[in-house]
Order: sequence, then C-alpha cells, then structure tokens
Amino acid sequence: MPLEGELCDYFDSFDFRIFGAKSVVQLIEEHSKTPFHTVRFGGGLPARPVATEPPVEIAQIESRYIQQLFEAYGDNQGSALKDVSELDAIPNLRQDFLRQRERFYHAESLRNFARDTVPDGTFESLQDEVYQGVVDTCTSDHATA
Repeated sequence: MPLEGELCDYFDSFDFRIFGAKSVVQLIEEHSKTPFHTVRFGGGLPARPVATEPPVEIAQIESRYIQQLFEAYGDNQGSALKDVSELDAIPNLRQDFLRQRERFYHAESLRNFARDTVPDGTFESLQDEVYQGVVDTCTSDHATA
C-alpha cells in the first residue's frame, strides 16, 4: 500500500536532519550504563561505589529502621528509649546503634547499585534469599527483642 495523504505530506516536509548517527562503540558505551548490559554481554558488574556514611542527624529514609532498633533496645533495657542521647549511658547499645546505622546505609547502597546495574527483580530475589536464610532465627523465641 503506497504512502499518501496527510501522513505522506508530513514525512515529505519533515526535517530529518534532527537525527544523527552513532557509532557501534558509542551505542555499546551507552548500553553499558544500563542494567541490561551485563546480562546481555557479560563482562562482570562495574565496581560498587563506597557506601554512604550515616549522617550525623537521623534521616527520614532510616527513621522506621531506627524506630525498630529503639523498640528492641527498650525491650532489652526494660524501659522505652526515646532519644539517641540516652544511648550514651549504655556503651554497648551505643556501639551497636552506630554499627546498625552503617549496615543500613550499606544495604541502601547495595539496593541502589542493584537498581542501576542489574535487571529488575534481581535485588528483590537476593532479599528473598537472605530472608529465607534468617527467618527461622527471627521468628524463634528470644529473651528480648
């Protein structure tokens, strides 16, 4: 069927100079920055960036995690803890708190790295494998949270 009418007129008047060419090297370089490149071409993942250090102030992104830590700490101490400054009087919990925040930011870094470098669902699959590895310990009875 021949192209005719308004669509033919549109194509005839279209300025195709707005499009350029890319070399194969340019295409592969751009593709290498997508989560699909390693799966399609192999070659390994790029180096994982260094995890962000926890900020001095607790950020919104970690607030639920911190809340759960404080619930566990309060259970351990037999009374609710409401503020980070209360941990100064309990050195072992203060050190644990600092380590837990670092772990949180390392996990966030890994999540972001996976989001940017591997196909959708890869990180979620890893999360499920980790969950299956720890769920029995998590749901077992313990003296405190």
